Amino acid sequence: MIELTKQESFKLLKKTGTWLSIGILISLQLLFGILAKSQPHIFNPQETFVDGYYGQTWMVLLIIAAAGAIVTMEFQYGTIKELLYRKYDRGQILISKLLTMILYSIGLFLLVTVVSFIIKFGLFPSVHLATNIGRGYTVLSSTLIVGTANLITYWLIMSLVLMLSTLFKSSGLAVSIGMFMYLISTLLSSIFGLLIQKWDWFKWNPLNMLNYPAQMITPSLHATTQLTLTQLLLGNIGYIFIFLGIGYLIFKHRSI
Repeated sequence: MIELTKQESFKLLKKTGTWLSIGILISLQLLFGILAKSQPHIFNPQETFVDGYYGQTWMVLLIIAAAGAIVTMEFQYGTIKELLYRKYDRGQILISKLLTMILYSIGLFLLVTVVSFIIKFGLFPSVHLATNIGRGYTVLSSTLIVGTANLITYWLIMSLVLMLSTLFKSSGLAVSIGMFMYLISTLLSSIFGLLIQKWDWFKWNPLNMLNYPAQMITPSLHATTQLTLTQLLLGNIGYIFIFLGIGYLIFKHRSI
C-alpha cells in the first residue's frame, strides 16, 4: 500500500499540469494580496488573509481536477491492466489514490497557509494575528480552524469526484459535477434553507454539509442548515465514507 501511494504521488508530481496549477494558485494569492494592499476598501486585508487571499477558494478547484483524473487516466491510458498484473487488488489501488489525494490536499493547504503568512508579513504588518474578531476567534485561530474545516468539506467533494471517476472513462464529467456541487452549495444556500424548512429530512443532504466552515464563523447560519456544528462534521465524515464505499464497489466490478 505504501509503495502504491508513493507511485501515485510520484505520477501526480511528475505531471506538468500539477506544477502549473500550483504556480497559478500562488500567483492568484499574490494578486489578491496586492489588490488588498491597493484597494483595502474593497478587499479587506484582515478578511482576505483569513481566506488565504482566496487561495482556499481556488485550492478546491485543483483538488477536484486532480481527483477526477487520478482514476480515469488509468482506464484512459490502459495502465490499470499493468497495476492489476502486478497483483495489486482494486481496493489497494483505490485506497492508494485516496491517500495520494489526501496528501495532495494537505500539501496545498499548507502551501496556501505559508504563502498567506508571507504576504501578510510582507504587505500587512498592521494586521495583528491576535486581534479578536468575535465568536471566540482571533485572526490566527480563525485562519487555521476554519481553514481546516474547509479542508474537510473539500474531502467530501473529493470523495464524490473519486466515486464519479470510477464510472467514467473521461475525467471531464466527474470534474464538472464536483465543481457544480461546490458552486451550487454557495449560490443556492438560501433556497436550501427554504427546502429544509419544508422538509426537515432535507437537512441531511450532502450539499448542506458544505456549510460547515461558514457556520463556524457565522453561528446564525444554523437557522438555515438546522444542524449543529457537530452534526455537520459527522455528516461530512459520513458522506465521505458513503461516497468512497460506493466508488469502491463500482471500481471493483468495472471491466478493463
